[in-house]
Amino acid sequence: MVGGMTECTKDALAQPATNAAQAMGPDNVYTISDLQCADGWAVTGGLLANKANPDMGAPTSFVFEQEGQFWIPKDKAKVCGTNPTTTTAPADALIPAALFLPGCAAG
Repeated sequence: MVGGMTECTKDALAQPATNAAQAMGPDNVYTISDLQCADGWAVTGGLLANKANPDMGAPTSFVFEQEGQFWIPKDKAKVCGTNPTTTTAPADALIPAALFLPGCAAG
């Protein structure tokens, strides 16, 4: 932790990402393969799968915003703006532009 803030590392995001996956289904597992961070935001990219078959899943990204020492999952529909299918962040996007493509345009 640096100055009361949690670092943006795979270890720091592992549990919040698992919690986000399990919020979608209690038997879900999530393995982070990619992590990008900017301006107090993070996007994890990884494989969302079922405990029964953890190697077979779907590429999935989760968006998080840092609040103090916690990473809070964010609803993409609320942070990606009104046109999340473009390749550049719309003016009303809350997520930093640097994370728009991996966080909003990806799965």
